[in-house]
Amino acid sequence: MYDSKIYGKIRFKLADILEKENMSKNHLSVISNVRFDTIGKYVKGDIERVSLDISALFVKP
Repeated sequence: MYDSKIYGKIRFKLADILEKENMSKNHLSVISNVRFDTIGKYVKGDIERVSLDISALFVKP
């Protein structure tokens, strides 16, 4: 979860989505071209700064 003092909290449910899609963090890393440790931080909610470019990769149009 990302907590912004100005905008509030943003909760990422990436772990739930990966489980639902039966996809590993490694596979998501490869197909999205995002570093594995960055994927891990999004899954754990250990994000210091939210990147809209990366976040946009995790949503379906």
